[in-house]
Amino acid sequence: EIEPLEYLVQKQMKNRPDITPAVILVDGNGILHARRAGIACFLGVRTGIKTIGVGKTLYCQGGLTKEGVKMGVESSVKELYNYCCSRNNTDSSSTIKEKEDSKDEKVVMAMDQHYIETGTP
Repeated sequence: EIEPLEYLVQKQMKNRPDITPAVILVDGNGILHARRAGIACFLGVRTGIKTIGVGKTLYCQGGLTKEGVKMGVESSVKELYNYCCSRNNTDSSSTIKEKEDSKDEKVVMAMDQHYIETGTP
């Protein structure tokens, strides 16, 4: 799987080095892969560009659970929202709304009174 991705990245770096990305989001797992090294890790090692694995499947291992991830995301989003509001002198008392997506997971980011849905369409 890695060869076509690596080829495309190397081709882009050779032909247009001026637009080489600092980070690549990869449709696949990184260190949360069952073997601790998914396709995102391989692409980063082989190209020298930082990568982030954006997997559709959460591998629950090492005590990681969907509920734990959900609580961590909600806590981080609230903390980020409060930080953004304090820097912009806006009301941080707004609640973060949740909207269920097609997989019944609830993840929504809130910033500056605007709600941005996250997740898969």
